[in-house]
Amino acid sequence: MELSADLKRAVLTAQKNEITEHFIYKKLAAIIKDEHNSKLLAQISQDELRHHGFWQKITNRNIVWVIVNDDDNYDPFNSSASEAFCNRSSRNA
Repeated sequence: MELSADLKRAVLTAQKNEITEHFIYKKLAAIIKDEHNSKLLAQISQDELRHHGFWQKITNRNIVWVIVNDDDNYDPFNSSASEAFCNRSSRNA
C-alpha cells in the first residue's frame, strides 16, 4: 500500500506514540505496588505494543527507542532533565 507523504508522517507519528506508550505503561507496571493495578498496566503496555506492530506493518519502518540514562533517580518527566538532554543533543547536531 502506497501512502501519501502526509499520511505516512501521521502513521509514523502514531507508531512512535504507541511504542512510547508501551514503555511508559511497562515502567509504571513495574513500580506500582498494587498487584491488580500493576497487572492492568502491564496488559495496557502489551496492547500498546500490539498497536505499534499494526502500524509497523503499514509503514515497514522500525522505531528505535534509546534509553539515555538508566539511573533509578533519572526522571524523564523532569523538565530540567529534558532540557539538559535537548541542549546536549542540539550541541551534538
